[in-house]
Amino acid sequence: MIRIGAFAFTNSFSGAVGYAPPPNGGTGAGDLLFNTNVGFQLANGAEGSALQLYPNNGGLYMNDTGGLALHEIGHALDLAHSTDSTTVMCGNPTVNCANLNTVTQQLKADDIAGTQFLYGVAAPVPEPGEAALLAVGLAVLGVRLRRRRS
Repeated sequence: MIRIGAFAFTNSFSGAVGYAPPPNGGTGAGDLLFNTNVGFQLANGAEGSALQLYPNNGGLYMNDTGGLALHEIGHALDLAHSTDSTTVMCGNPTVNCANLNTVTQQLKADDIAGTQFLYGVAAPVPEPGEAALLAVGLAVLGVRLRRRRS
């Protein structure tokens, strides 16, 4: 279960715009918390396009709600920050992360590799063919017709 909430962060979270406690089984595990002291936007630009600047703020960018939520969900799944500047999970203070000033809402190879390392590679789910769907549909229809006659 992932719970989502927002509150005004205190000094212990001074630079944070979002926070996901580690998934350690505690009461906050899996929570996503957003800081109400900062501005957010629903970025609708293409992947990699520039985020909107805060009005009169000295060049800081408004936070992309979708990208930030995806980043924090990564933490809730136990992913750490990446040093790859193009990834959703970039957040290392020594790296100039693209997700701080551009729309970054698509998982990159490093994001996917980290998740697969933790949870394994999911096998593709085969889609049923047309014949199988037709057979199931006819079977359900036949059962319903029999029940009506009874």
